[in-house]
Amino acid sequence: MKVTSLLDAGSEVNIMPRRIFEQSNLATDPDIHWRIDTYNMATNEYLGDDGPIDVCRDVSVDIGGVDVLQDIFVVEHSNHDLILGRPWERLVRAAFINEDDGSLTVRIKSEDDLKVAQFCAVRADHERNQEFAKPGKGGEFGSHSLKA
Repeated sequence: MKVTSLLDAGSEVNIMPRRIFEQSNLATDPDIHWRIDTYNMATNEYLGDDGPIDVCRDVSVDIGGVDVLQDIFVVEHSNHDLILGRPWERLVRAAFINEDDGSLTVRIKSEDDLKVAQFCAVRADHERNQEFAKPGKGGEFGSHSLKA
C-alpha cells in the first residue's frame, strides 16, 4: 500500500497509527516491552505500560526502488501515515542536503549499494518551510538575535 511518510531523524523507532495498520495485511508481534516517551508525552495519552500497541516485524519499506525491511511500531494515534526514524535512516544511509532554495533533498542507498534514490523531501515553498513561526510587529518577518 502507498502511504505518505514523515522522515524524523529524532525518532528512535518507525511508527504507524492503528488506522494504517488496519488497512494493511501485516502481522504483529504483541510481545513487546518498549516505551516511546516522547510519543506518550506529545499525544497526552495514557498508552499503558508498554506504550506502543504492537510491532510489525520485517515490513518492506520501498522508496524509489530502495527496498529495506524494517520493524514498525503500531501506535493508537499519529497525524502521519508512517514515521520513518533513525533505524530506517541508518539502514539506507540517508544523506540530507539543504538546498540553496530552502528545499530538502534526500539520497538513500540499498543495502547492497546497487540502487540509489534521490528525492525532494520538502519543497522550498512548503507552508512549514519558513524561518520564523509568525511575523513580527507590522506583519514583517525580521531578524532576531540570540545571545548566550
